Amino acid sequence: MIPFSHAAGPVGMFSLEIWLGFSFSFHSPIRFDSVSACFTPKTENHSEFEGPALPVFQVLPKGKSFWFVRIVWEPALVLLLSVVLQDLFIIQPTLSLYLKFAALALMTKNFIAWHHAWEYLRKLLHMRISAPIMAKLVSGDATEEELAPMHLCSFPKNLSPAIRQAAAVQIARSYSHDH
Repeated sequence: MIPFSHAAGPVGMFSLEIWLGFSFSFHSPIRFDSVSACFTPKTENHSEFEGPALPVFQVLPKGKSFWFVRIVWEPALVLLLSVVLQDLFIIQPTLSLYLKFAALALMTKNFIAWHHAWEYLRKLLHMRISAPIMAKLVSGDATEEELAPMHLCSFPKNLSPAIRQAAAVQIARSYSHDH
């Protein structure tokens, strides 16, 4: 039996493998309307949103969790397809190896994206919690118990309000996530 990719000849084999490689590497089919949205940003909803996962993932355990699907199920599908398609002689071992590497890279990319989102949300939460404490620090009403989690101490009582305000701004700047 001649595998499908070999029966098509060198040109057909090359284009089939490229099509399979690209179609398995992306989350969803290429949409040309998203390309036009890049040129007209008003029509773009959110530039970093990749879209929902395929509906087949929703029946799997934790299939409704966006990040679990992106980190575990999608790379596992690419890895499974690379093994099965090679065993069925549909793709060659080199493409199978590429897809295995692509599954690892996809998992790593999505884990890093999850970590960046988690870190961003943690910093927003920290700013939300520390803002009232900073306001109390400026007004001189902050207690040592409130300042201790932020590793701060209160200002001297005889400090002028302008210096107190400038110091609080400097402390807030050092706590900001842009620092």
